[in-house]
Amino acid sequence: MEMTQPLVERKSRKWPNSFWFLMRALALFYHRSVVIERKCLYCHVRNITGNNYEQRMNGMDTPLDFYILTYESNGALSRSDEMNNSQNQDPDSCDACQASWWNSYRVPEKYTERDIGRSRLSRRCDGVISMAWLTFVLGGLLCYTGSFVPKLFGEPDQILSLLLKLTLVALMATHYIFILCSKIRSIFKVAACRLCWATTLNVRYLIKRAQFLDLANRGLPGAPFLILCVHCPLLLAVYRSIIFLYISSCGVNLYSVSQSLVGAFFMVNWGLFLYLIYSLDFLSNVSSICCSPTSKNWG
Repeated sequence: MEMTQPLVERKSRKWPNSFWFLMRALALFYHRSVVIERKCLYCHVRNITGNNYEQRMNGMDTPLDFYILTYESNGALSRSDEMNNSQNQDPDSCDACQASWWNSYRVPEKYTERDIGRSRLSRRCDGVISMAWLTFVLGGLLCYTGSFVPKLFGEPDQILSLLLKLTLVALMATHYIFILCSKIRSIFKVAACRLCWATTLNVRYLIKRAQFLDLANRGLPGAPFLILCVHCPLLLAVYRSIIFLYISSCGVNLYSVSQSLVGAFFMVNWGLFLYLIYSLDFLSNVSSICCSPTSKNWG
């Protein structure tokens, strides 16, 4: 039988600041602690029910949700806990629990928030700032929608323009609505069982995916795709601004300028969301399966 690899102590190599900027720009933070102790479902159940877990599980009326146990529980993984766990790790401990700490080379490597570059100040502020930022953004989209719907609604010659603008607003608001659903899932937990899919935008889940990318050594992956996700919306926003300011007959005024700026901002954020899904979902799968120790960058 193959022996379980022991947990190794992580070197103090921080993840790039651009990764944390991406998380904050998309208002993903909710929990104060984004790195917590990880256990498999079997170990979670055994900790809850004790030694007689089989009998107690049969007597439970409500099924346990693994995603809630894994990503919605409270408690940070402190530096002292990490050192104790890494030094006193039982070689016969659960393989599934250790696999949740795999790095890009399939080696269990525990880390804390301090190790990956999240400061104590940001731990206190990120959740509040994220909620305020999400509220401001969704409120701004509602105000933007309310600025043109009364003018265009009911006008036969403005139906196409109204549909185009509503489609654009719906596209720009989609990912923020998804993030809002993720926060609702974190707040209500079991009561929001229909939102279990929203766990994919839980920042704890995203960080667990990001650990496969070796961000400390390689930086953000897919740099050409990131440039495309940022510059393509910017080019579209510039073209849209030219239409508003010079081609159309509305002229240069506060309303047209604000429309151009709001459109550029939300288009860039939409591009960042696409990059996040690409990098943390697709690339983390590729890295965990096909990572080569000789690879130095992501191209």
